[in-house]
Amino acid sequence: MLLEVRDLVAGYGNLEVIGPLSFGLNNGDILVVYGPNGVGKSTLLKTLATILKPLRGSVLLMGEDAVKHREEIFYVPENITLPERLKVRDYLNVVSLLYNGGEIDEALKIVALPGDVRVNTLSQGLRRRLQLASVFVARARVYIIDDPTVGLDDYAAEHLVPSILGEVAKRGTLIVSTKERRLTEAVGVLKNVKMLNALEYSRVARPSERMLNGSRHR
Repeated sequence: MLLEVRDLVAGYGNLEVIGPLSFGLNNGDILVVYGPNGVGKSTLLKTLATILKPLRGSVLLMGEDAVKHREEIFYVPENITLPERLKVRDYLNVVSLLYNGGEIDEALKIVALPGDVRVNTLSQGLRRRLQLASVFVARARVYIIDDPTVGLDDYAAEHLVPSILGEVAKRGTLIVSTKERRLTEAVGVLKNVKMLNALEYSRVARPSERMLNGSRHR
């Protein structure tokens, strides 16, 4: 088992946001964490990425505390934050150096971005494309992407994202979150896909959300 989650409860301080969850992922597996806003998807992904400490339970990577192998995790947050003054190619070069990556030209071709423009000239949608290009360039054992469709147009969300995710999943374990049904449907056709309904494990969801989704609190 590459990544193992045992009785995990994630949150902030004394606030339990989501859990307990237990699951295991092998190399090549894709986990899609889906559900509406505000039910704990980002909190869960930050905990899996070792940015937040588990309130209870554990996250194991290669049989050890995931913190010991943090360099093997490539995490892309929902918020689009990039170095403004770097050129697109320079940013991908930095990612390549930090994560023993490559295929920068191929990544730029896939996301249809020029390499010689500065990040601060890009729209939000193009910045998200650049983040997706960085996922393609990086080499890691676990890739965690919080809502990869943020800022993207419909075509990119429905075609570009599943294409990149499918390629990345061939290299390691992939975890993505989404509130978009179209992404769950698009990714669902790939191999070794597991679905996790965050609403079923949320400790902060409103009762109305549970009723609408037919879910029960655990």
